[in-house]
Formats: sequence, C-alpha cells, structure tokens
Amino acid sequence: MACRNCGQPVDREHRFCPWCAAPQQRKAVALFPPHPQVAAPGRGLRVSRYFDPDDGPPHTRLSVYDGDGRVTCVVALDDATTAELAGFLNGLGAGAGVPPPREGVLARIVDWLTVSDY
Repeated sequence: MACRNCGQPVDREHRFCPWCAAPQQRKAVALFPPHPQVAAPGRGLRVSRYFDPDDGPPHTRLSVYDGDGRVTCVVALDDATTAELAGFLNGLGAGAGVPPPREGVLARIVDWLTVSDY
C-alpha cells in the first residue's frame, strides 16, 4: 500500500509512514464482549473512532452484534456526545470503587508500577 500523504510504499501494519511520518490509521477499533453473568441479547459491542475526513467528520461509532455476528444496531456520536458518554462511564466506574483511567504514557507506567511486583 502507498502512503496517502507522500505516496511512498508502506506496509499495512505500519501506523505511521516511515518516510514522512504521516498517520496511516483511518480509525481505531475496540471490541467488547458481553458480560458473562448477565443474560442480554447480543454478542458484543464494537466501538470505532474515525479520524479520516474521507470517512466523514471525526466521530465515534457504536455497533452492536447479535449471536450470529451480524450488526443489529449502529449509532454515530459527535465529539461532544462522545466526551459526555466517556464522562458518564468514568463517573460510574469511580463511584463503584474503580479508579478512573489515567491518560498518557506516564500514567501507564505509574499503573504498571502500582500493580507490579518488580
């Protein structure tokens, strides 16, 4: 594949172009399985964050999958609604005794040091 910025060849697994450093990812995707102890329809949730203007404005898309692996529902959220949802979920986690997630590399190192045995 070719870099969309400079046109030089780039392997598909590269997140950035080795020639011009342009980001190559058009979206970030995370998959979430259903809670194992709650009887709820559906097999899982896919959350996609779109960055590329070719895919429309920056947005977050939530896709619900059924037991056959088919998407049964899709909702696209703008940035303000995405932030509101993140705040809501972080607030619930903190209220349930789960600390809110830290951001950045330094926070991940602190988290690792907190749970590591060295």
